[in-house]
Amino acid sequence: MKRRNVSEARPVEQLPGIMRRTLAYSDHLMLCQYTAPKGSKFPLHNHPAAQIGYLISGRLRFMGATDADTFEA
Repeated sequence: MKRRNVSEARPVEQLPGIMRRTLAYSDHLMLCQYTAPKGSKFPLHNHPAAQIGYLISGRLRFMGATDADTFEA
């Protein structure tokens, strides 16, 4: 697994206003840090590798989600 500190991870604009830093990855797994303004939307998509996420602040709801798929920090 390749990994880096947040301060070393280069920010990439994933979508307009949405920044991504890749913190760790392998052929099977990826951990990224995202910063996004309130109201941001990601289009429906998929990944060949499993994704790990955590919410530091704010609220996150997955597309087509039920209340069980809403997370708050």
